[in-house]
Amino acid sequence: MRLRVMLWLAIGLSVVLFVSAVAESKTTVGLILIGSIHDQGWSQTHYENMLAAVDMYGDDVELVIQEEVWDPMFTEVARDMILSDNVDIIFAASATYQGFIAVLADEFPEVMWEFTDPSVIEPKDNVRGYYVRLYEGNFLAGVAVGRLLAMSSLPDDSIVGLVSSIAFPLTVRNANAAVAGVRYGLGIDIPAKVAWLGSVSDNPWFNPEQEALLARTLISGGAVALNSTLDSTAVIEVAEDRSVLSWGITRDNTPFGLTTNVANSVIDWTAYYADRIQRLINDTWDAGSTWAHMLGEPRVELGPLGGFLTLDIAREIWALQEEIASGDFVVLPELSELELLTSMEFLPGLDD
Repeated sequence: MRLRVMLWLAIGLSVVLFVSAVAESKTTVGLILIGSIHDQGWSQTHYENMLAAVDMYGDDVELVIQEEVWDPMFTEVARDMILSDNVDIIFAASATYQGFIAVLADEFPEVMWEFTDPSVIEPKDNVRGYYVRLYEGNFLAGVAVGRLLAMSSLPDDSIVGLVSSIAFPLTVRNANAAVAGVRYGLGIDIPAKVAWLGSVSDNPWFNPEQEALLARTLISGGAVALNSTLDSTAVIEVAEDRSVLSWGITRDNTPFGLTTNVANSVIDWTAYYADRIQRLINDTWDAGSTWAHMLGEPRVELGPLGGFLTLDIAREIWALQEEIASGDFVVLPELSELELLTSMEFLPGLDD
């Protein structure tokens, strides 16, 4: 009887050791989002793309997600992921998290950190920035908008309207690229005005009611086209209701503007996330930064074109996308890489 008990104890111990070894081999990925997984924009795209990436690994990778994490909440949420969920890597989908990560990376050197900004202010062995050149797609869609506007007679007080979040280098270069694209397509330096959601909303990225109000105000001020760099579809829907051309970023907005949404600069993070997870598993994860050009990885490209575009415009846009991707055509060529990352200066004729 004593022998049998000892035998079962030995078997039990071996099972525990085996289970522990399996548990230790599993990779746990954390994803922290600044918005909702249902925002129809930035956060929903990261959420869906990360799910697709993790799904490639089956039971070998576990995913922990926290949505709607405002900056003051980030440190607590990240610490909880590390201490309670034993995450091996955290993907933080906001540039505004970088300052908190710089501190946490020293506190938890065994955890790898990636955040969505190509500029890593404090380089560390366990920190990486990643982003796409959204401004290239915003320019390209703007060219299509300009070509369509050139086909009609515009009122003398016409402007391009932009609805954005708060003024910082990312939003400034997106605004400049959008306006440069329209001017390239239209052939004249049409004036432009940007309205900031952050001036009327505590949430500068998602407030459909206020976004719609800003869009309608711009239209009343002469906007013949609207660009949105926000997370909801409100601006696109107002443009559709008022028969004003529109374009946006991150996702395909054409279903919300069937007769007016020209095109959108669409992002897909899936392949990037899958690759970074694999590198972590292979112990080849590396610090540094990624700022991908159009059609690179992470992937940004022009989504489906509005069905009302002419074949000639469509052909020109697809050809121009290839030129941008190959480096034969440079968007905002007057700015250096450093200026693209840091400049707060608007193009002449673009006001806020």
